[in-house]
Amino acid sequence: MIRLSKMADYALVLLKSLAGAESHCSAQALAEMTKLRVPAVRKLLKQLHQSDLLIAYQGAQGGYCLSRPATDISILEIVEAIDGPIHLT
Repeated sequence: MIRLSKMADYALVLLKSLAGAESHCSAQALAEMTKLRVPAVRKLLKQLHQSDLLIAYQGAQGGYCLSRPATDISILEIVEAIDGPIHLT
């Protein structure tokens, strides 16, 4: 059994929503789609962008989209982007 942190779980939900979106989405739009709080969404989007899982567009029409097809992004990459490297104990 694998236990995910709450933030890693939220990141999976965000990426699933982005994968289903037709174009890039703002943090506000993603928060509304996923029913997550905006500050948590912004924090997660920043971490996912820094891990090269997302592309960020700036400006009034800015937002985020996946950096590659969803089928090419593993759950391990997402969890490590949020929680850091996984170590077996």
